[in-house]
Amino acid sequence: MMKLKRVLVSILLLSLTSWVHAQQHTPHEQISAQNVSRVKLTFQFQTGDLNQGFRDKGHSLQATSVYGYGKLFVSSSSNLVIAVDAGSGEEIWHFDPILDRELDYSESASRGVSLWQGEADECPVRVFIGTLSSKLYALDANSGEPCLSFGEQGVIDLSQGIANFRPGDYSVTSPVAVMSDRVIVGSAIGDNGAAELENGIVRA
Repeated sequence: MMKLKRVLVSILLLSLTSWVHAQQHTPHEQISAQNVSRVKLTFQFQTGDLNQGFRDKGHSLQATSVYGYGKLFVSSSSNLVIAVDAGSGEEIWHFDPILDRELDYSESASRGVSLWQGEADECPVRVFIGTLSSKLYALDANSGEPCLSFGEQGVIDLSQGIANFRPGDYSVTSPVAVMSDRVIVGSAIGDNGAAELENGIVRA
């Protein structure tokens, strides 16, 4: 039963397989139609993010947690990034990019973070998060602190080079794709901009 309970978190919140292959699937075979009725809740975690203080922004928690290095990493709708102990459900750290709460955001979703591990003197394991405020952050997976060697002190301003940029209408709502040493970033743009619409582009 203890073995069954340990695997519950990775089954219900997806797992390393989901992170690596983006298949929304886990190959675990410990849970079956015959024993699923014995599965019990191991822990429950609340992000505490209810859009407090935003002038005009919907609340929409759409993120899939990713598992790596003993931690679950999740993002909230205002781009809080939280690392949770996968065994106990206790918060290890959280990072707040401090969005402008006066903006009228055309999107309200953050669908998750992405992980990278590589040969780097600083932050050899990183958590990447794209924000509603058109920023890309690299965080130390162990501490949640920005990786200062990435971009400008840990962040890249994705509004640079965007024609017709309107704050709040050019965002990153999906997890970035990581391939080798490339971080590939898409974009979500506001509707109803007509000729003034931002350019939706993909960058590495």
